[in-house]
Amino acid sequence: MKLNDLLAVDSSAPTDSIERLARFDPSLPPLFQMALEMFGLFDGSMKAAFDEIVSEDSEVLRQQAEVLGITGEELDRALSTGKGVTQGHCMARPAYLRRRASFARATIFWLLNRQFLWGLTDLLRMRLIAADGYRRLEAESIGLLLTIQADPSVGDRWLRVKTLDEGKEFFRDTQGSVKESIRQVDLAFIYDHGSAVAQHVRIASGVLGLSFASDSIELQYLDVRDEDPFSHILAVVSFLTTQIKVFLALSQAFPEVKDAMWIERVRSFTEDVRHLWQRLDAQFPEQSREARKEVPDAFSEGTP
Repeated sequence: MKLNDLLAVDSSAPTDSIERLARFDPSLPPLFQMALEMFGLFDGSMKAAFDEIVSEDSEVLRQQAEVLGITGEELDRALSTGKGVTQGHCMARPAYLRRRASFARATIFWLLNRQFLWGLTDLLRMRLIAADGYRRLEAESIGLLLTIQADPSVGDRWLRVKTLDEGKEFFRDTQGSVKESIRQVDLAFIYDHGSAVAQHVRIASGVLGLSFASDSIELQYLDVRDEDPFSHILAVVSFLTTQIKVFLALSQAFPEVKDAMWIERVRSFTEDVRHLWQRLDAQFPEQSREARKEVPDAFSEGTP
């Protein structure tokens, strides 16, 4: 394969991929668009809520700096470094941490949105394993958001990570609470599965692209084969199911965001994805039955 061949593969896969998925069910491409729009709607609601919160906290900090006879920058620096902190400084600390946590949470949400976009792009490029890696990152983002929501100081610390050692220390200190948060919103399988197939070198990383012959073995560039449409469709429907769990978790991670229609939008999205699982069961009964044994994020009677 030559360098330009890589570009040729990527330029040819997306259009064909969308057509294949639309043949399975015409509602699939519009569902991608719906998920895109839901991320955009939540982003707008979050910005409106956080603008108000940050404005209030900034005013508290301004007033406290005035009482202390220092500038806002000097107050931020003292609270950031812990040097020369007095009782007056400590009175401003809750507002400081809330504002810092707001910045961290907004940034993580934008990363979450980008993880969805990149995962969707790789699905359309027929890179199913790479998309699983982005689902894993989505789960971690949700875990971080819930952890910061419970303890704003984690958001301040997350913003401070600059070196590899600081990142390792942050991971060690927060891994337990992040993983517990991931478990509570039913994203643990997605986190573990994505880690296994996309973050580590395992046979599962290549199994979809491997070809065996009597005297040779090959690994193809893409994870989709013409003779196995089921694997592509299963990956896509599982990816959309993950978004349901992400959307539901966002309501917990951002209780300040008020959108009367959000739960109704998630319910409608859920019903559309449920329909895709039903189509998958009907069109590929044996493969679907086997896959459900390995894919806990498939719909069951208890799925909201």
